[in-house]
Amino acid sequence: MITARHTLWMDWFGRWYVPWLLRRHFEAVHFFDAPQNVYEALLVLSNHQSWWDPFLMIRANQHFIHKKYFVMMLEHELRRRPLLRHAGAFSVRPGSRTVIHSLDYAAGLLQHNSHLLHVFPQGQIVSVCAERVLFRSGVRYLLQQARPAFRVCFSAFFIHYFNKPRPEAFAFFALQQGLSLFSEVNQAYEQFYQHCRQQIGNEFQKRFG
Repeated sequence: MITARHTLWMDWFGRWYVPWLLRRHFEAVHFFDAPQNVYEALLVLSNHQSWWDPFLMIRANQHFIHKKYFVMMLEHELRRRPLLRHAGAFSVRPGSRTVIHSLDYAAGLLQHNSHLLHVFPQGQIVSVCAERVLFRSGVRYLLQQARPAFRVCFSAFFIHYFNKPRPEAFAFFALQQGLSLFSEVNQAYEQFYQHCRQQIGNEFQKRFG
């Protein structure tokens, strides 16, 4: 596996490059209920609907959460973009023997209160039109291996063009309390995701209804 590194490049990347990139490509970026003042390590579970998802999370972390950011990426994607290793990315190769090493490494990151671990339970990019977010079994292993003192936070990302040439991004968050079993987390995320989809529907209705 490819492990993460944090260098001064990460500070520049998160503080300057990501905001510039989002301003350049998006009409607006909206954050809802991003967590703040969380003492424990944070495990953020997200849907994965586009290449932009980690950048939106980095921006939310820089602006609201203020933790050291780590994200699990597919190994072949990280090999194509090795600089992201210096921004907290580490690799996982599903179906290989090394997947356990990646999950143990991820669990180790949650031993430090200053860390934020960003995981996409779907394991790959899935259409924003998908009505459900199906978790792979790696999340079960991670929840079992990591110490119980970390907090789970749900996030969901949506990108829509509406009636303008540049899209708008919507990032929803929900900090959880007392979730530890895989079935509980999976069910609670499903409810959260459906609520977020409804919020997007309400936004369409408000603008064009």
